[in-house]
Amino acid sequence: MSAGGAHIAALLLFAALSVFMTWPLASQLHTHLPGHMGDNVVFLWNFWLLRQALESPDVAFLTTDAVFHPVGTSLVLHTHSLLNALPGATLFGRFTPVAAVNLTVLIAGALNGFSTYLLTFRLTTDRWASLLAGSFFASSPVFTAHLLGHFNYYTAWPLVLFVIALWHARETKHWRAACVAGVLLAAVAYADYYYFVYAMVLALLLCAQRASGLDLVPYQPRRTKLDAVLLGVAAAAGAVAGAVYASGGFVWYVGGTRISLTTGNNVRALAAAALVWWLWRRRRLTPAFTHGDGAWLVYGRVLLVMCVTCAALLGPLIGHALALWRAGQYVTHGTVWRNLHPGLDPAALVLGNPFNSLWGEEVRAAYAALGMHIDVDPAWLSVAPLVLILTRRDWLPQAVAREWLLIVGIFAIWALGPYLSVFGLETGLPLPQILLRYVPVASNARVPGHAMVLVSLGTAVLLSCAMNRTPMFRQRALVGIGAMVMLLDFTSIPVATTRLTMPALYDRLGALPPGAVLDVPFGILDGAGVDGRFEPRVLYFQTGHGKPITGGYVSRLSPAVKQAFQQSALMRHLMRLSAGQPSGETIDSGRAVEELRRRWKVRYLVLHDEDASSEVRLFVERLPLRLIAQEDGRRLYTLD
Repeated sequence: MSAGGAHIAALLLFAALSVFMTWPLASQLHTHLPGHMGDNVVFLWNFWLLRQALESPDVAFLTTDAVFHPVGTSLVLHTHSLLNALPGATLFGRFTPVAAVNLTVLIAGALNGFSTYLLTFRLTTDRWASLLAGSFFASSPVFTAHLLGHFNYYTAWPLVLFVIALWHARETKHWRAACVAGVLLAAVAYADYYYFVYAMVLALLLCAQRASGLDLVPYQPRRTKLDAVLLGVAAAAGAVAGAVYASGGFVWYVGGTRISLTTGNNVRALAAAALVWWLWRRRRLTPAFTHGDGAWLVYGRVLLVMCVTCAALLGPLIGHALALWRAGQYVTHGTVWRNLHPGLDPAALVLGNPFNSLWGEEVRAAYAALGMHIDVDPAWLSVAPLVLILTRRDWLPQAVAREWLLIVGIFAIWALGPYLSVFGLETGLPLPQILLRYVPVASNARVPGHAMVLVSLGTAVLLSCAMNRTPMFRQRALVGIGAMVMLLDFTSIPVATTRLTMPALYDRLGALPPGAVLDVPFGILDGAGVDGRFEPRVLYFQTGHGKPITGGYVSRLSPAVKQAFQQSALMRHLMRLSAGQPSGETIDSGRAVEELRRRWKVRYLVLHDEDASSEVRLFVERLPLRLIAQEDGRRLYTLD
């Protein structure tokens, strides 16, 4: 078979794998979305909004008043997933938005595997090893977790293609190759913010590694008295931490000084630090600077050309982001040490696949017992790939394998988060990721566990390197057995899906004259939290009636937008009642309707009886409104 024919066959194989791993999605293309009602609807709304923007010159995409009307909001920091939404609005424009989202998900699954196949084939020139590596990456539990609603993280193929282009640019040092890498870097940015941050770090890492000669070299550990001291410190500190936990802590008074040991955080951190240091002294490989080519300026030019090309293609995003920054509305997170997002628990490496169709329930029970979350802790790499890697030691002499082993190590430490937690125990040991809170751009990539995508990709590369060293007569048998065991472990079908049904009430609302819609219960929601109560399905209903809504949900919401709603006594009252809290506001019904008309431009109100409390229903029923329609637990009113 020719090279082109082999690549086409591989693509078809990964397309079939995508359909299998997401089943029954392919049979529910027009009616269901993967996951449960929540973030998945946000991506459907993204597709709908981009279609509106392409069809009408009066509709913008990066700024909109379709939500949070009439204040509006910027979508620069929103997870807009433009790389998927654009073909969803053009190439798949004849399909419903639901079908368009599902098609991009299926295509992303196929391209995740195929792009990894191309990367590993370029590094090893071994088709069978590359097929196994691509299958491992495409079916990894890290994507199963994201399939439940985070479709931006499910779209990893632009990141893999960028790695291929970056590798080529580093090898050739040519400006054209750097331009191609820049184009793909922009594609990564339009796919997902986190992956863009990882791509930038990876570019700096790979170029610095080649220039400096950073490598992993054999290391012979030597036992000294320090090893015994470290183990003694770890044991003693661990014993003290256990005593603190069992007793609730101690408080001493020495003279006039109060000494307290009530949480055990410090002694746990000391025990963990001593144990990690002891383990580090037992390492068999160690980072060392060997003979790099020293071409810092050359690689600097490659990175510069890549970044300039990327910036030119990201012009609209950069322009809007700068405008937000100048206005003081660029949303970022504070640098509070103890409130950082936790990272992965290494226990996930041994507990098993929490999404497995056969034994996933038992693994999820173990996760729950340890306080772990399957949506952020899916670090399971399966037994078969690790056995194939660890039992084939002859891959270590390959320079590319050692380079990717270093990448795996760096991003694994990143994924562990700001503090080390093992089997649900918070050791309190700070890790390097804690410093990223002070790095611009990287600080907004606040969930460290998402770095697991590069750990999985690096493991796929190491798997291909290990299989590349296997004799041909054994390789195909190992690939077949490894693939079957791996797919048995990774299979999580049937995938959870949600059926979407548009109530007839919204068809009637869509036929009414233009005007904004207030959905009650009412709330404004973003990644930092919710004021009031907002149900994401309201975004799906908006794709049916097509009118702007007063509430909304975006990933990052400007403080000015939140302030505009909080300054209104009426909106504060409505949000507190919707959240089930006492309001403390006295609102006149007639003036409330007048404010909704004039200030908030509301023409229609939809009361969701099944979600509203008795206080919310009573408030709405006292308003001088005209009932238009009532069905399926919803009432449609007009303020006219």
